Amino acid sequence: MKNFFSKGEKYYPYIVIFLVPTYVIRFEFFGIKTNMLDVLLLVGIFLFLVRIFSSKELQYRFQCLIIKNKLFFFGVLLLFFGTFFSAFFSEGISSREWGIIKSWFFLPFLFTFLLFTFYKKEKEWKNFLYSYVLSAGAVSFSLLFLSFFDFGMTYDNRLRGWYDSPNQLALYIAPALLYLWQKIQKKISMRSSIFEKYGHHILFTIIISTLILTMSYGAFLSLLTALGVLSLVKNRKGLLICMHFFFLLLFCVVVFFFLTFEKEVVFFDMETRSSFVSRLMIWQSAWDITKDNFFWGIGPGNFQEKYLEYQNKYPFYLEWAVPHPHNIFLSFYMQSGFVGFIGFLCVLGSTLHSLTFSFERDKKNKELYLFVFSFLSMIVIWGLIDTPYWRNDISFLFWFVCFMGQDRKVVWRLCEHKKEIA
Repeated sequence: MKNFFSKGEKYYPYIVIFLVPTYVIRFEFFGIKTNMLDVLLLVGIFLFLVRIFSSKELQYRFQCLIIKNKLFFFGVLLLFFGTFFSAFFSEGISSREWGIIKSWFFLPFLFTFLLFTFYKKEKEWKNFLYSYVLSAGAVSFSLLFLSFFDFGMTYDNRLRGWYDSPNQLALYIAPALLYLWQKIQKKISMRSSIFEKYGHHILFTIIISTLILTMSYGAFLSLLTALGVLSLVKNRKGLLICMHFFFLLLFCVVVFFFLTFEKEVVFFDMETRSSFVSRLMIWQSAWDITKDNFFWGIGPGNFQEKYLEYQNKYPFYLEWAVPHPHNIFLSFYMQSGFVGFIGFLCVLGSTLHSLTFSFERDKKNKELYLFVFSFLSMIVIWGLIDTPYWRNDISFLFWFVCFMGQDRKVVWRLCEHKKEIA
C-alpha cells in the first residue's frame, strides 16, 4: 500500500495537469453532476491527505505554508466565504452554485495547495509546468488537425473545437506561449536535448497557429502585453515598475467605469454592431447590477438571469447570451460580493509581493517567476475585456500559478526550524 501511494505521489500530478481539459467530459454519479477533472482532483486530494496524516514532516510543511503566507490565505478565506454567502443570500444556494463553488474554487485550490505542500523543488514545479504546456500543445494539435475537416468552426470561421467559444479555447492555450517564448529565447548549448533544440519551436508554432484561428483579439492583446513584460522585467526594479503600471491601469479602469456609467454617458452608436459596442452595453448593465447588489453580490453563475432582468432599463441588447460580464473584476465583485472581491485582490497582491522577494533570493529560478508574473499580467490585461477565471481549467491554472509564485525557500527554512524546536 505504501509503495502504491509513493508511486501515485510521483506520477499522478503530471497526469492530472495534462488532463485538465477533460472537464468537458461530464456525467452523473449517484445523481450528482460532475466531470472527469473533478474526479481526478478528488482522487489526488485523497492520495495527498493519506500521506499527510501519516507524516509529521508533511504536517509541519502544511502549517508553515499557512504561517508564512498569511495574507494569501486570508485572501483565500475571504474569497471562499464571499462566494458562499453571495450564493446564500441570492435566494439560497442552488445546485448550480454548489457546482461552481466545488469545481471552480474548492477542488482546484485544495489540490494545488496540497501539491505545494508535497513538492518543494523548483525542478518539480518546472516539470509540472511542462505538463500544462504539453497539454496545451496536445489540445492545439488535435483541434488544428480537426479544423481541416471543418470540425469545431463557428459560423464566422473561427476555431472553437469542443469549447463553448473561440475565446475559451484561446484562454487555455495562450499562457503556454509565455513559457515557450522564454525557452526559445535561451541560448541552446551543444549538450541540449533534441526536444530543447526543436521541440519548443514546434510546440510554439502549433499553439500560435491554433490561437490565430481563434481570432481572439483579447488573446493577442494580453499575450503581446505579457511578452512585453517578459522583455522588460530583467531585475527586481523592472518588476516593481511593471507592478506599479498594472495597479495604475486598474485605477484608471475603475475611474472609467465610475465616470462613464455613473453619469450614464454612452460612448457608442446604438446602430453600430461590434464586439466592443456589445461589451460596453454589458459593462453598463453589470455596473448597475453591482451598484444594486453592492455588498453580497448576486451569487456565482447568476449573471445571465440578472442581465436579462435589467434589459428594460436599456435600449435593445446587441448580445443576449452572456453568462459573464466580460470583465474579471466586475465578475468577482458581482458573483462573490464585496468580501470575495477584496479576497481576490489580496490573493493577487500577496502573490505579486511574494514574487518581488523570490526574484531577489532565488536568481537560479528567475525563469519560473518570470512566467508567473507574465501569466498574472496576462490575466489582468485580458480580464479587462473578458473573464479568465470562471471555468474549470482556467481556475485550476490560476491557483496552480499563484502557488508557483510563492516563496518556497523561506517556507521550507521555517519548516526546518519548527522541526528542530519540536
